[in-house]
Amino acid sequence: MSYTPLHERPPHYTSLPTPPGNVNRSPRYASPVSSPSIPWPDYQNMSSSQDEEEYDAGPSHEEEHHSSYDEVDQAGPSRKRQRGESNGHPHHPSHRPSQRNLSDMPIIPSIFGIAPRNEFTKKVGEWIMECTRGREHVEIEIKLGTLHSPAGPQRIKLPTRTEIILQPDYPVGNFASTMHKRMNQNLNGLLNSAFQSSQQSPAPIKFFREQHSDSFYGGQRGHKLRVSRDRAGNLLPGGCIVKHRIGDLNVHSPNELFDWRVSVSTEEPFPEVPSGQPLHVREKDRACYQHQFCRIDLTVVTMRQENGPPQLSYELEIEVLDVPLLLAEGEKEARGESNRFDDILQSILDTVRMIIRNVE
Repeated sequence: MSYTPLHERPPHYTSLPTPPGNVNRSPRYASPVSSPSIPWPDYQNMSSSQDEEEYDAGPSHEEEHHSSYDEVDQAGPSRKRQRGESNGHPHHPSHRPSQRNLSDMPIIPSIFGIAPRNEFTKKVGEWIMECTRGREHVEIEIKLGTLHSPAGPQRIKLPTRTEIILQPDYPVGNFASTMHKRMNQNLNGLLNSAFQSSQQSPAPIKFFREQHSDSFYGGQRGHKLRVSRDRAGNLLPGGCIVKHRIGDLNVHSPNELFDWRVSVSTEEPFPEVPSGQPLHVREKDRACYQHQFCRIDLTVVTMRQENGPPQLSYELEIEVLDVPLLLAEGEKEARGESNRFDDILQSILDTVRMIIRNVE
């Protein structure tokens, strides 16, 4: 079934005839100048009348003496000019080299003196808060991978030139969170260089290795029970949990080799270690790089199942270190209090972007 954009859904179409149910509708995208609440013929008429008013030959006598604009200077009342009028000023900016020295000039964020809130970060933050509010034992992680089409293993293609957050109900196939061995090795070298260069910075990166195995068992209500042990078979602290996925937020990056997925889950402690054979076992050999607010895990995974040979894969994920701190700042943002919610989240998201832009 093809995806129907939000502007094609009720209530915008409740007053129009219902299309036949057997029509195979392809995805459509509204013109950026149209409104889904205005039928197209009415919109054309409205646009035509607006154009005639905007390019009127000149203001009436009454308009000249009763301008609706407040003037900053005393040059006279504001009026609309025909194209071509310059009032002494060139229509196009001069192409002659400027004599201003930008090296010592402060760049003002906008004409209002402030910068707008980053909409991408805002939307990710709002989604995280929606998923986590009222929950405990929350885990937030971001995985690199490729978003596949529902029809097959091909990567999705969307009409965008920049990264884009997909609607939660946009149909996608599998999210392949694996990479080639060569990419894994290149990222290992990149992160090692970042570790070395950060040691004199205010926030040096910490590096360590982890080797453990995760065994998965069938749990209650369809959830899987995960048991984590070290290589000697000893149960790790907090190593028996039930993991429940709350939601995924998919981000398509058409200019890069990878897309990425933000996932929110709960990891609830389980009191008993299950007996019997696990459904499957994932042996992990990790290189871990811990920064201010996130930890990057570059992992070689060996998947072992009862039937079939072991499978080797390479993965990278970014985990939020102090989830309670992030959520506390998000609650401050919701209350309109001073907070660092966007700053923390921006640092984590930019870490993801810097990694995928350096994948070779």
